[in-house]
Amino acid sequence: MTVASITNPIYKVNIIKANGTTYQLQNVTTDLAISQAKDELAQKLTISVVNVKVGNSRLQSLIALKDSVYAYANTGAGYKGVFRGFVWERSLETKADRDEFQLICYDRLIYLHKSKDDYFAKKGKTTKDALTSIAKNWGFSISYKYTSITHGKLVFQQDRIADIFISILDEAKKKTGKNYVFFLI
Repeated sequence: MTVASITNPIYKVNIIKANGTTYQLQNVTTDLAISQAKDELAQKLTISVVNVKVGNSRLQSLIALKDSVYAYANTGAGYKGVFRGFVWERSLETKADRDEFQLICYDRLIYLHKSKDDYFAKKGKTTKDALTSIAKNWGFSISYKYTSITHGKLVFQQDRIADIFISILDEAKKKTGKNYVFFLI
């Protein structure tokens, strides 16, 4: 039996369908990676799963794009949530000894990487006000609890929403020396 530790976490992943059906992937997962690329807001979960039979169907056929995904890690003090998102891509892989499929999942911030907009703000807008204004225009809320600065004129034309957020946040980080964490509420 594997003992969970900070250097050897034990993961479990649940897929939840719109109708409430839950698939627990803990015993059929062969590989799992959680990542966040530099200059990206969205968190990515890549998971390889054995394509076992569930009733009369294969697991891959039961998991659809947009199904909710929850990942938990146990580092020795019980399971804690480390990822919440949805299935973005899935693909079948045939191994010599078994069929597997891979799920690529993202949290909701992926939509900020796939959408573009124009944004203009006069000189004097704070970091918090600029980000809150953009979020409101796109119909979501953010929780900003970090140091704000006063920005010069902000002009973005057909930029990815994520790039606009990152640019504004990076300017605040550069001037304050303080990091930020970004998530939707």
